[in-house]
Amino acid sequence: MDVQQDVEALLRGKSRCLAQLVEASRLFLESVEPAPELLGRLVADFDSRREESFRAVELIDRRINELSPHLPTAGDWAATARTVILEQQGLARTLQELDSKIIVLIENARQDLVRQAGEQNRARDRIGRFRSRTGPESGEGLDRTL
Repeated sequence: MDVQQDVEALLRGKSRCLAQLVEASRLFLESVEPAPELLGRLVADFDSRREESFRAVELIDRRINELSPHLPTAGDWAATARTVILEQQGLARTLQELDSKIIVLIENARQDLVRQAGEQNRARDRIGRFRSRTGPESGEGLDRTL
C-alpha cells in the first residue's frame, strides 16, 4: 500500500467535501436572501447536510494525521500537497465568508421573532386590561357594557 497515494486521495476527498460545503452554503443563501421567510423551513436540511460534510472532513483529517509520519517531506509530492492545501484554505475562507452572511440572516430572523413575540405580548396585555375594565373574564355582559 502506498501511503503517498492514500494521502493524495484523502486530500482530493477533502477538497470535494469543502467544495460541497461551499456550494451548499451558496445555494442556501441564494434561496433565503430573496425570501427570508423560507429560512425556518430550509435551515434544518441545510444544517444536516453541513454536519455530514464536516464529519467527513474530520474523518479525513484524522486519517491524514495518522498517515503523515510516513510521508516524504520533500520532492514533487510535497509541492503538490502544498498546492492542494492552499486550494483548501481558499475554499475554507470562502466558506467562512458565506457563513458570516448566513449568520447575519439567522440573527435578523431571530430579532424579528423576538420583536413579533414582544408585539404579541403587548397586544395580549392590552386585551387583558380591556377585559378587566369591561366585565367578567367569561365575557358575559360585555355587550351590555359597550
